[in-house]
Amino acid sequence: MKDTFKGLRKKLIVSTFFIGIVPTILLLAVLFKIIGDNTESTIESKLVSVRDLKKAEIINYFETIDAHLSTLANNTEVIEAIHEFDTAWDEIGQEFEPTEYLQRNYITDNPNPTGSKHELFIAPDGSHYSDLHQKFHPFFYNTQQKFNYYDIFLFNRRGDLLYTVFKEADYATNLNSGEFKETGLGFTFRKALASPKGETILVDFQPYAPSNGDPASFMASPVYDGDKVIGVIAFQMPLDKITEIMTNRAGQGETGESLLIGKDGHLRTDSYRAPDQYSVKNSFRDSKIPQRLSSMRSFVKASTLGAGIAIEESYLGDEVITAYAPVSFKSLNWYILSEITTDEAFIALNEFSNASWIGLGLFTLFIVLVSLINAKKIEQPIHDAIEKVQTSVSQFNVFSNHILQNSERLASGATQQASAIEQVSASTQEIASQAKSNVDMSNLAVNNAHELDSISTQGSTELVQLKSSFSQVKEGAVESTQIINRINEIAFQTNL
Repeated sequence: MKDTFKGLRKKLIVSTFFIGIVPTILLLAVLFKIIGDNTESTIESKLVSVRDLKKAEIINYFETIDAHLSTLANNTEVIEAIHEFDTAWDEIGQEFEPTEYLQRNYITDNPNPTGSKHELFIAPDGSHYSDLHQKFHPFFYNTQQKFNYYDIFLFNRRGDLLYTVFKEADYATNLNSGEFKETGLGFTFRKALASPKGETILVDFQPYAPSNGDPASFMASPVYDGDKVIGVIAFQMPLDKITEIMTNRAGQGETGESLLIGKDGHLRTDSYRAPDQYSVKNSFRDSKIPQRLSSMRSFVKASTLGAGIAIEESYLGDEVITAYAPVSFKSLNWYILSEITTDEAFIALNEFSNASWIGLGLFTLFIVLVSLINAKKIEQPIHDAIEKVQTSVSQFNVFSNHILQNSERLASGATQQASAIEQVSASTQEIASQAKSNVDMSNLAVNNAHELDSISTQGSTELVQLKSSFSQVKEGAVESTQIINRINEIAFQTNL
């Protein structure tokens, strides 16, 4: 009985558990799926917004520079500066080698330290060139400072670098024949010089020796005086402004960041999360960095499929959600990646999950306690009912035994009657057996008579057949005699 109630108690607890807990688990699973999908959708929307905003800012920045360059290429002061610097260059060339002369006065003998050579407005050499430098340098210096360009260059048609603001090693060299001919600036100059009026040329970042080997990008435009090209004006593009746009933290959380990566896999902006290792400069010096960046799923998809979303392993090895898209402007082919770690992105979802599991555990404990209490309440009525049933069963057993005894008496009388009936049945069966034997003997006699009749008929038939055979033999003998007589006649005639 105790085992029965233990089993019943277990069944009640299990039933209550499934009725109370299983629907709760299913409900939590549905809620978790809904909240998870909504959270992921919200994060993706934010990343796409950040990506598109920064992409628009980058393109707008280049468009602004492009428009400014076109304006300067048509500026009368720029046209005048190229004409006059070109004349002064030729004047220096009559007595000195222009490159050596100008670099000595504006770089070597410049009292300002490296990186501040642009602070010298006029060299104390008394040349016409220095007078022009004092005249035009404030305009270009202020333009460079205001728009945060790295440097501004003026070329004549021969490729002589007549003027720069910053005065690095490329100053006063020739970009058609000098040592920096094959650099990005040399390529930009030649392509711009061959371009129609109003056209701008943009060359992507690559290491540039005069700037300590740091990556440099250039934008240039031909300068026309009327219908005649007289030279080229060029900007060295700053990384600072691009980095400023890309590292703006608005809406990116603690681990969110946006990267610009070139088609070659090199960074075009410093990383926010690991700026010491993943910087533009390091990406051009360490080949492992572009290999790592170009192997990321978002980079591959952006280069083949365009814009999209990916959950992937970041360049730092953690899991991130990335919104990616191509960025194109003139000859630039870059990719923008806006990402955030999944740990931060789903922190609210993870907290909800943890709280849900704790709540489910407490609810399970509550359900078990309620089940135990209910089991005890249900056990007693069932116990009483079982006792009543057992009493009824005992009474039924007594009544059944009484009926069984009466049945046995009836069965005994029935057995005696059955014995008498069996004797009568045996006599009847004996008479029937004798009658059957007589019938069998009669049938046997009839069969024998039929058999004798059949044998007699068969004998008559055989005698008729024998008589027919004798007649056939007789006819054959007559025919044989006739044949022999014929043969004898033929033989006799032959002898004659």
